[in-house]
Amino acid sequence: MKTVNTKLSSGERLPLLIGDSGIPDMWVATYIMVKCRTNHDFNTMRNIVCRLRSFRYFEQIYNRNAEAEFSKGQFLTESDCEKLRAFSWINQSSLNIEKGIDEHSNLFAGVRYVSAEVCAQRLRDIRKFLIFMAETVNRSAVHEKRIRNSINDMDKKLSAIIPKTNPSPDSVDPSQKAPSPDIFLKILELADPGNPKVPFRKVVRIRNSLMFKILFSTGMRLGELLCLRTDSRHLDLTGQPPMIHIRKPKSHEAHVDERYLPPSQKTIERSIIISPEIALEIEEYITKHRRKVIPARKHSWLFVNHRKGDHWGNPISLNNWTNSVGRLRKVDPDLYHGVKSHGFRHTFAFLWNEKVDDHNKRAAARPDLNIKVISEKERQDAFMDIMGWTDISSAKPYELRRVKKIVDSVTLEGVRELSKYIDVSMIGGD
Repeated sequence: MKTVNTKLSSGERLPLLIGDSGIPDMWVATYIMVKCRTNHDFNTMRNIVCRLRSFRYFEQIYNRNAEAEFSKGQFLTESDCEKLRAFSWINQSSLNIEKGIDEHSNLFAGVRYVSAEVCAQRLRDIRKFLIFMAETVNRSAVHEKRIRNSINDMDKKLSAIIPKTNPSPDSVDPSQKAPSPDIFLKILELADPGNPKVPFRKVVRIRNSLMFKILFSTGMRLGELLCLRTDSRHLDLTGQPPMIHIRKPKSHEAHVDERYLPPSQKTIERSIIISPEIALEIEEYITKHRRKVIPARKHSWLFVNHRKGDHWGNPISLNNWTNSVGRLRKVDPDLYHGVKSHGFRHTFAFLWNEKVDDHNKRAAARPDLNIKVISEKERQDAFMDIMGWTDISSAKPYELRRVKKIVDSVTLEGVRELSKYIDVSMIGGD
């Protein structure tokens, strides 16, 4: 059983679950088409299919058939749900699916387990899928009281087994979201084409260095960076100031990305100011380096593969870029541990808020200069706009480092104030 990407005649890509017989899973495909296609991007749908594959493994091991049971009016019991919950905690790469289970076997012997968040998301998607299947199988009787109550009862049982994922210490520690901003400055230095330690070859050094600079100075997501094109709809390199425009695909070009895992654009369209220096670097990359890659002339994706081979000239894939970041980490695994592309977005958010704080401090210190103080509402609106959010709640993970810095500063000030009243001779003195 495996997840594959299929391409429709329109060019749209959809994930499918292929059974051991080589035939697509009809119910999973139907669920993706009916319930997920209009609300989720490709990568999200692929993740959902991978989670539903977990349920199909559950059926296989326990010799169950949800469709047949639902058609007979038989729905999951509390015991079934508990078995499903226990199974969903398992890292299935460590499980021998072919072994099966009986009263004499131990399904959990030697297996590894996933985190509570992974288990919870797995069960959330399985629950939605099972309710969809139950309602569809019983569509002619779904409004009958017994059937409706049975489905609702199963829904409650499935909801009850989803692990609680309350905030953990990691979720309020900014170092768990991204390393210190100083580390990302060192990454920029390491990725510089002139650095003898940079682990890339020739023109790839120039391309990667430019990509790191754009991530660092704009705060855009990696998916947005990989979706940039060379046309004026995305780049305004001669403007005053120069800008990069984050644009969603138009209706007629929504499904032309040929990459196996097309990068997604989660945030809204917006325009981001860039420095003249970065604008010149982008222009030089397009006219001097990208132009030499002959296959790249067939499309307008900005960043392409420069190494000759099967993928020469293709737009950079998510896996390709992840490997590039991994090569940088290997230069000094201890120093660059935890560095990911998304960390540049967290670093940008922290530095942007630092600049707003510095501006307000100067305005408060010199009222004679009539410098406008940026209010909290204005800060939030500008922050949402530059990061591409529609809900300010999205900002919370990105403000952890700034909030922690403020709290640490207040705490240190309090400690220093209290130390004035402490008699040092009382603490181990002679």
